[in-house]
Amino acid sequence: MANSMTQHVIRNEQASMPCLIESVTGVWKFHNWSDERIYAYSPPGHLFHYMISGSYHLQTNGREYDIKPGQVIYYHEVEEVTVECGDEPIEFYSIGFSAPDWPTLPLSMRVFHGGGVFRKLFSAAYDAFSNSGQLVNQARLSANLYRLLELVENRRDKIEPLGKTNHSLWWEVENTLIRNRNFHASIDDMTGIALVSRSTLNRICNSATGLSPRQRVIQLRMNHARGLLRYSSLSVSLISKLMGYSRVNEFSREYSKIIGMPPSRDRKAGR
Repeated sequence: MANSMTQHVIRNEQASMPCLIESVTGVWKFHNWSDERIYAYSPPGHLFHYMISGSYHLQTNGREYDIKPGQVIYYHEVEEVTVECGDEPIEFYSIGFSAPDWPTLPLSMRVFHGGGVFRKLFSAAYDAFSNSGQLVNQARLSANLYRLLELVENRRDKIEPLGKTNHSLWWEVENTLIRNRNFHASIDDMTGIALVSRSTLNRICNSATGLSPRQRVIQLRMNHARGLLRYSSLSVSLISKLMGYSRVNEFSREYSKIIGMPPSRDRKAGR
């Protein structure tokens, strides 16, 4: 009888599965932008927008889009953004989160049609984050964000690209640098990514950004540092080390040259 009652355990030999999402930066609902031209940078990490109402013209990563209700917009790390709003107010949800192991969406998938199911997920995540002091709402927030990522993954590489593209080769190079956080990339690093000569690399970068490749890499480095200053509690000293500087004075001097003010003052201005 004892032998017939023996329990058999079925083991899954697969290694443990890590959780994709480390933290949620915030879930917001923005509205009432109208008749403005806005220059901004997306925060570090991943960022999704869902357009609720209104419309605007978006320029980012060398692409242009006419954003309309029902569309989802994605940004990764610190990306330059230009928004031109019309006469009508706009309203959209925004979700920022850290997930270093989640693959960045390709540039061709940065804007896509979401529809009602995405709106429900953004709305539920916003409600949960607004009351995140309760454990049940923290669980709801995580569940909705993971469901959002599941839907996006199911659509990866299947979405018809939107928008007009300019200088696509350089933006692919830049996106690779940002994705790998290679903010001290050499010319050889970049020619290796683009598979072009040094002269061609210089030409496509200058045509896309108005800068040389070296100047653009420094700008990307300072833009990323600025995102950390404004959206994290890391000290200026630690950020300078993360950006590859052995001395904080050297970092501050280069930051001031590119951004226009020292890091400590810029942090105060952004809060």
